Amino acid sequence: MIKKVLTSLSLSLALSSSLFAADVISEDNNITYEHALKVFQTKEYQKAYNEFNSLFYDNLSNQNLNFYLGRSAFELHDYQMALSAYERLLIQSPNNVRVQLEMARTYFMMKMYANAETEFRAILEDKNLPKQVRNKVTYYLVLIEQTKKRSFFNASASFGIGYDTNAN
Repeated sequence: MIKKVLTSLSLSLALSSSLFAADVISEDNNITYEHALKVFQTKEYQKAYNEFNSLFYDNLSNQNLNFYLGRSAFELHDYQMALSAYERLLIQSPNNVRVQLEMARTYFMMKMYANAETEFRAILEDKNLPKQVRNKVTYYLVLIEQTKKRSFFNASASFGIGYDTNAN
């Protein structure tokens, strides 16, 4: 009986100490996340990207971390990395309009205009979209339409002068 009590007591101590250690790790990561967020807000995107990336491997499913990792990658023009971060977010919450908007902007910057147009049109279907965001999305759609237009006006002119003495 005493062995069972000691075993359960040691098991509960081990479990509580591991939970305490998890809290310390989580708290430490949270502090690092806060620091990375401050670095991102000061527009030091490379440093912020490095910090978010180091945190990413410990918290693969953290939505805030993935979002700012994607935003940092976007600002560094690493569009493939940004796109993968946004795709991870959309797997977790497919109706996140902000992530859809960032994904559409990334497609636009990658010159994947068909994908960007699809995403922008899906965003416009949201009835609760703020007017300013709606105007920005419409602006991007106009830019996409301008890339589709081809100029059919071709002009060519040639003018020449020839002289032949036929001396031989």
